[in-house]
Amino acid sequence: MKDHDEDIEKNIRRSITGSLGRYIAILLIVMLGVAFLTGLRLTHPAMNATESDYIRETSLYDLRLLSTIGFDDEDVAAAARCEGVVAAEGSANADFILQRDGEEFVYRAHMLTGEINRPQLTAGRLPETGNECLVDAERFSEEMIGQTISLAGCNDEDTLAHFTYTEYTITGLAHSPLYLSVERGTSSLGNGSLSGFVLIPEEGFSEEYFTELYVKCSDTLEPYSDAYNGYIDTLSDAVEQGTTLSVETRFDNLVADAEAEIADAEQELADKREEGQTELDDAKAQLEDALAELNSGEAELEDAKAQLEDARQALDAGAGQLQSGFTSWESALDAG
Repeated sequence: MKDHDEDIEKNIRRSITGSLGRYIAILLIVMLGVAFLTGLRLTHPAMNATESDYIRETSLYDLRLLSTIGFDDEDVAAAARCEGVVAAEGSANADFILQRDGEEFVYRAHMLTGEINRPQLTAGRLPETGNECLVDAERFSEEMIGQTISLAGCNDEDTLAHFTYTEYTITGLAHSPLYLSVERGTSSLGNGSLSGFVLIPEEGFSEEYFTELYVKCSDTLEPYSDAYNGYIDTLSDAVEQGTTLSVETRFDNLVADAEAEIADAEQELADKREEGQTELDDAKAQLEDALAELNSGEAELEDAKAQLEDARQALDAGAGQLQSGFTSWESALDAG
């Protein structure tokens, strides 16, 4: 038995030494496969850990609510009062065309928020006034800090109406958690592709209401996990219900105010019509009186003409008699 084992070992050694290159190649392939598999198994947890740290550091939103009539401070407060919510902030965004180096580019301006979606500065400082901004660190260089960006003249009035200013001074470069990839998205302006983003303080926007509402929940759950997704689904229902009630109340108030304005306008129109009809009736009466006076005046004129004609005829008759008497007197003088 011992001799048999020794023979097997000898055969193995001969196989290895006889084809050493092939053996080493197979060994390296096995090692590479093990290393690749190990890397794959470690990549997912590492990527999740890195992303989780980034999300916590920048406080990326958990829920984003949109409303066609917008949100006000009361709506934001209603969302913040919901159980499980640690922060809620209103925001807005608007696309615009920026002209750089003779070319037109489409950028998206986001409203800077305080506790949610915090940007990561790579150079410069945060804006301090409404006419200052942060720009996309992937699209601008540090040499642009201190310079201004301007809304191109080709922007229509609806686009310009979103902004308080037409020029903004760049105070710094930043990354935004709203953009986790190199792609910047699409737009209805220009060629349909976003070139980058701009972050502007609330004072830099000319919006009556927020167009979006960001909600941040607890950081205790791992993002994208089943527990997190289930928690967010439950929380989103509660937040939507609480915010919807506030929005619907404001909507009802807006409708009531609009209906009151319409009623006031209709009443004012009715009063104007009544006033106009009264003035028209008065004008018609005055016209009729004037026509009556004109007719009366014409009748009096005809009477005066008739009297004048009678007087003329009487004068002509008197003149004839006077001429006849004068002729008779001349004849008498000639005869004497």
